[in-house]
Amino acid sequence: MKPFLYYVAKDLIGRYGNNLSDVTIVFPGRRAQLYMNYFLSYFAQGPVWAPRFKPIDELFQQFSPYTPSDNILTVCRLYRIYAELAPHPETLDNFFSWGEILMNDFGDIDKHLADADKLFANTADLMALERTDYLNDSQIQALREFFAHFDPKEQSEIKQRFLEMWQIMQKMYHRMKADLKKDGMLYKGALYR
Repeated sequence: MKPFLYYVAKDLIGRYGNNLSDVTIVFPGRRAQLYMNYFLSYFAQGPVWAPRFKPIDELFQQFSPYTPSDNILTVCRLYRIYAELAPHPETLDNFFSWGEILMNDFGDIDKHLADADKLFANTADLMALERTDYLNDSQIQALREFFAHFDPKEQSEIKQRFLEMWQIMQKMYHRMKADLKKDGMLYKGALYR
């Protein structure tokens, strides 16, 4: 079985011949461009005017009124929002790696056009389920076997801070986007959306 780009290159050469100078190909990243060039040269009869290649990120940036935000500054902005909302905020040093993960999660939510409000509501509901006292002993045992670290009666400090974070996640998501938009910027996933 041949790779997808093999068939794309074959089709392009069949349609346009060796002059692809007016063709723009959009890829999810830059790596595919190398393979496309290889397959184009495989099918071409002689020299080829290569097409323009554009990563999808650049395409979205081209049509968006917003500029992409810097990752480090974005996490610092997120920390400021987190520190305002969290009852017991961590230091920036402790938060930074969490902030990078959160920004990736926010980006995934936007790239996949997920309903953030429903997602965060469902997640908060799942987290609240772990804190319930209405489970009987056999149900708790079944959950303990399923979730190796599940113990609804034991609230460690780390687990408590994690739950506090989830309770403010929805507000952080919306405030972060509004804060960046106000300055004419967005993170990559929001640019996609």
